[in-house]
Amino acid sequence: MQLIHTIYEPSGSGPHPTILTLHGRGANAFDLLGLGPHICSGKFRLICPQGPLKTPIGPGAFGYAWYPMSPWFQSRRRDGIQPRAGESSEVCRNGRA
Repeated sequence: MQLIHTIYEPSGSGPHPTILTLHGRGANAFDLLGLGPHICSGKFRLICPQGPLKTPIGPGAFGYAWYPMSPWFQSRRRDGIQPRAGESSEVCRNGRA
């Protein structure tokens, strides 16, 4: 599988230490690229791949994700009810709300 990606390449001769970044749900390959100049004064290479799954983030807008939403969270979102932190923790512990 080949992923769309962006790279921040430091100036000067390498080799440069490399950081692989992973964006959050709904973002894209450019989301973390702007951190490049600020991490260790821009001396690290950043490889920023884009998640392979297209995911809606609002009316007419989309971003990308690394994994599909679980059925529990999808059903909550369709109903317009967002899970509270305690409910999310409960799901993690017991696999159900």
